[in-house]
Amino acid sequence: MTRTRAIISIAVLAAAASAQPRPTFEAATIRPSAPIDQAAMMNMIRAGKMPLGAHVSASRAEYSYLDLQTLLTYAYGVKRYQITGPDWMSTARFDIIAKLPAGSTKADAARMLQTLLEDRFKLTFHRTTQEHPVLAIVVGKGGPKLKPSAEKPVPIDEDAPLKPGEINMDTPDGPTRGTIDLTTMSSVIDMGVKGKMAYKLNQAEKTIHIDFMMTTLPGFADMTTQLLTQLGGIGAKRIVDATGIEGNYDASLDISLAEVMAIAKSSGINLGGTQVVDARDGRQAAAKAVELVLHGKAELLMKGSLHTDELLGAVVAREAGLRTGRRISHVFIMDVPTYHKVLIVTDAAINIAPTLEDKVDICQNAIDLAVSLGLAQPKVAILAAVETVNSKMTATLDAAALCKMTERGQITGGLLDGPLAFDNAINQEAAETKGIHSKVAGDPDILLAPDLEAGNILAKLLSFLANADSAGLVLGARVPIILTSRADSVRSRIASCGVAMLAAHARKTGAQGAHHG
Repeated sequence: MTRTRAIISIAVLAAAASAQPRPTFEAATIRPSAPIDQAAMMNMIRAGKMPLGAHVSASRAEYSYLDLQTLLTYAYGVKRYQITGPDWMSTARFDIIAKLPAGSTKADAARMLQTLLEDRFKLTFHRTTQEHPVLAIVVGKGGPKLKPSAEKPVPIDEDAPLKPGEINMDTPDGPTRGTIDLTTMSSVIDMGVKGKMAYKLNQAEKTIHIDFMMTTLPGFADMTTQLLTQLGGIGAKRIVDATGIEGNYDASLDISLAEVMAIAKSSGINLGGTQVVDARDGRQAAAKAVELVLHGKAELLMKGSLHTDELLGAVVAREAGLRTGRRISHVFIMDVPTYHKVLIVTDAAINIAPTLEDKVDICQNAIDLAVSLGLAQPKVAILAAVETVNSKMTATLDAAALCKMTERGQITGGLLDGPLAFDNAINQEAAETKGIHSKVAGDPDILLAPDLEAGNILAKLLSFLANADSAGLVLGARVPIILTSRADSVRSRIASCGVAMLAAHARKTGAQGAHHG
């Protein structure tokens, strides 16, 4: 592709009210979009609805998680590169739900959206002609080497019912239908007379393979513009067809993450200090991430799409891992609406059946984290089924031993009590009813579970029955490790990052408790 210049006929800077009566929605709401909840988004896709974008009918219009620039493309039928305005127009996102008056058609929604945006955002606009830089598709020196399509595209029948696994969405250029396979990370989008486009993500090679089917070259230019704009690769520029070739063709593209980053940089998009390290698969990615930490180039690790065992395998590797004298363990930092302060639950993810020695490290890891979060002496409730020591119940013996080990200085920085059943650990009245007088009972900062099953069940009960927010970290390595699940919400991921940064800062400044080998 080469760079050329083109005359663009419309540039929306912010547009003018007409003297004629303007069509309006019967009722409409505009709200700032909430952060994307990944789990909810996946559920909507499985139910056959694209959670982002537009869904318009003759009676109702929904525009979800769209910035003002994109909303203007729906309202005025222009392209993003034809719109200029303040930076916030492309960053702040909004949700619109509107009801169309009786007797309206789907086509009326665009003019009603114009009125709504002008009224709510106090927009004014004018049309002008400007020159814009573009990227042009041209015929190469050897002539075209295109593969004609065996079939012709057909318009989308909006009245036809959705097929199993199919979703629909309206775009500024018309309706689309598609399928998304979350297992193979692939999708097929049918754009009607423009043809079809299929994506498939290769996580191991960090590439996206795209097939364009039954498309014209102008359609290919439009679809590629849209794709690269979504990837953040060409800024406000567009791709145009300068070949003059007619007909429908099939084509393929393979785009690597490194190429997208390079295109973004060449287009003047500020990537800051972003560094991309190529890896052939998940295991190599984990090894390279650990290597960055060992060389002082990173202070945190965060799990992405690779498997947990791949990441932790690199962390605990004997020769090139991030081992310390401690056993690694997992903590959930939980904000429980029915409890008066933040709770740390450990270990609910790594140590399946911890021994007494393992529990020493699990406890010390949690105490050190609590200290780094600002607690002077965290209170630790060591959980069991009962609050009395029973030689037949290992959890009660371990709890008693941990308390004695604290007295002997083998665990430092915290105030421990146990064994405690959950009721008297968390509720002072329940403890007093059973004759337990403890500074920990009813006021713990840390709940130490007897094993992984109990800890995991406890954390999930708090999340799903008590609506607790949570952040998850792996401790005991040289740096904190953010171990998120693909089902975690954006709020949970951000919270995990925030807690990890506090822990990393405390480690760097020496604010954590004493380190025991």
